[in-house]
Amino acid sequence: MVEGEAASATSAVQDRPLVRLAVLDVGQGDAIVASIPDDREAVVIDCGDAETVLAYLQAEGIERVRGLILTHLHADHYRGAANFLTGCEEELGIPCERLSVLWPMTKSKRARELLAQGGSPLGDDDAHAMAVGAPERETALRGLETWRMLNRGRVAGLAWGPGIVNGSLAQGRIGRALQLLHPVEADVPLLLAAGLNNLSGIIKVHGSGSSALLTGDLEPRGWTRLRENLPHMGVLEQELRCDVLKFPHHGAWIGADPDELLNIVDPNTIIISVGSDGARYGHPNDRVFAAIRQRSGTRLLCTQATKQCGAVDIHTSAAVRAILPHSTRMQGGCPCAGSVIIDLGERPAVTPRPHLHVDKIIRVHYPRHACAV
Repeated sequence: MVEGEAASATSAVQDRPLVRLAVLDVGQGDAIVASIPDDREAVVIDCGDAETVLAYLQAEGIERVRGLILTHLHADHYRGAANFLTGCEEELGIPCERLSVLWPMTKSKRARELLAQGGSPLGDDDAHAMAVGAPERETALRGLETWRMLNRGRVAGLAWGPGIVNGSLAQGRIGRALQLLHPVEADVPLLLAAGLNNLSGIIKVHGSGSSALLTGDLEPRGWTRLRENLPHMGVLEQELRCDVLKFPHHGAWIGADPDELLNIVDPNTIIISVGSDGARYGHPNDRVFAAIRQRSGTRLLCTQATKQCGAVDIHTSAAVRAILPHSTRMQGGCPCAGSVIIDLGERPAVTPRPHLHVDKIIRVHYPRHACAV
């Protein structure tokens, strides 16, 4: 790196603002908001429930929605997207500036059927298909496609390729804080054949001293391909290290050792976005829990409690919800950490704090929960 480039890189790092990351509790699904509080601007990454996201943006005083990014087209990640896009204008009075989504499947009849079913070519996971009724999925997808057709100028592709650089996913300083690492455009057919989850957009969020890795529903095949592509993108594997990891696929990691993923990312905070009914799909996976428990100093927060975690009495949900911050729009189920808010400053500041999450919720209400071990 020449002297001018080094100075430019240093300036870019110094210019990074504090980014607030909100992993919202929407039950079995994902909805994440990355915002810069000082600029009152935000990007939404996946939208499992529109009302929850809109309520959060309003409470945060967001004045510019720089974009909606859909990591992949499974229903638990997009079912609220169309309502969110219209709600931005009608309820918040601020249009969403951009929709970034990989739309590889709408040209063939079979592919459209798979999307409407919420499934993937190999049927690798039926969680998304079972979580939402077929008519609701079809309505959500039709609404999303209608918005896309009417707003072509505001739609961008979610695949790394020629012309894709930091800031391409959204405008503003929040856009410059997002780095797309996966998928690579040329790999789309290969990854699609391995299952739609492997096409999940992987985004690194850079704060003013700490960072987060958002992984959608990525599975081991996609993770392997991501690592293989890093040298071609000019990215070192060490750059996958992050303070915060949104664990892939609601805590599922089937067919591979989760230790490899955890050792490479080396997070001090792990978030699993999961619904109480996730147990029927094996979410979170027992091996994932075991691997995280072995990591000294690593904190785990699940948005909702599931019987997969241990003996959980879901009838305690009202009592838990009453003591959680950011709990006004929780979607059914039984909250554990609820919505998780992280300020990516010099050190990540995580809400709920340990004394509340561990001492007041887990040990009191879920004494046999896996986290209480």
